[in-house]
Amino acid sequence: MQRIKNLLMIVLLSSITVTAPAMAAPATDASVRQLLDVMHTKSLLDSITAKMNVILAQQIQQSLQGKTPTPAQRQVIDNYKNRMQAIYRKAIAWQSMEPKYIRIYRESLSEEDVTAMLAFYKTPAGQEIVRKMPTIMNNTMLAVRETLQTMIPEIQQATNEFKTDMKSAGN
Repeated sequence: MQRIKNLLMIVLLSSITVTAPAMAAPATDASVRQLLDVMHTKSLLDSITAKMNVILAQQIQQSLQGKTPTPAQRQVIDNYKNRMQAIYRKAIAWQSMEPKYIRIYRESLSEEDVTAMLAFYKTPAGQEIVRKMPTIMNNTMLAVRETLQTMIPEIQQATNEFKTDMKSAGN
């Protein structure tokens, strides 16, 4: 009887070992680089920099409140814009962002995932998605910003009540 139990245990354990999913191979730097290339990630970063410059110009224009800057103020504004643009370019330059993208993709995806994504993104449909993704991301960010804006009064009220309650609790 004990022999049969042992045999059944061996059969059961071997079937578990055979049917257990294998650990997926991690994505390689080379495959991730290929994926980033086919997804036009570097171009996306360039477009983000351009959008940041537009936002900066809008913020400067708003700060002027319709007033025309003097030549001295114009120089200060130009210096500020140039400095901010240099900060943006440095912060999200491909040379500094590529290693981060590679690390994130390697940590998040298996080689099988990357291979499947490459297969899709190389198709016309995949390239269409890549082309539309910046618009989707931008619209998503706008929707989140709108939602957050509606929350500000509620957050301020909760914060003020918290401060009041803390003062009351301290007395």
